[in-house]
Amino acid sequence: MQHLDLPVLDSGETEVVSREVLEVERLGDGGFRLLQSPAFVWGIAAGDVIELDPGALSGLRLRSRAGNLAVVVALPDAADKGAAPIRRLIGDVASMGGVLDGGPERMLVFTIPVKAGFARIESAFNLLQRSLEGAGWWYGNVYDRNDRPLGWWEESAPAAR
Repeated sequence: MQHLDLPVLDSGETEVVSREVLEVERLGDGGFRLLQSPAFVWGIAAGDVIELDPGALSGLRLRSRAGNLAVVVALPDAADKGAAPIRRLIGDVASMGGVLDGGPERMLVFTIPVKAGFARIESAFNLLQRSLEGAGWWYGNVYDRNDRPLGWWEESAPAAR
């Protein structure tokens, strides 16, 4: 396991505003398989294979997708990570074949196979949002920055929706 330091772009994808360190597995062909989903690097999830691209502002180029969704939860307070609604959500995600990857202080990042289905995933995360005041969530690799679906799952899992 290695760590890769990737740029985090602003919402307009015009400049680097921060960096995020992700755990990766180096592949023999110069690529990297993500071992966790990012909180801030848009468009990728655990299992995806990327390669570094110094010519791209994002610093990377996606080679292949693993069929996983990155789901990010924002919490009103870091102490909420131990709250009952979070414990329930972690169990719900596990029942879908997903995992909690961790996350920064007031965030949690999950990786969930797209084959679990969007309806089931959204139901679990919407329940969290209703149960924990101030919590919010979003997909990290389903929509582009203009809220248009990326559609990659239609090739890998047509029954996901």
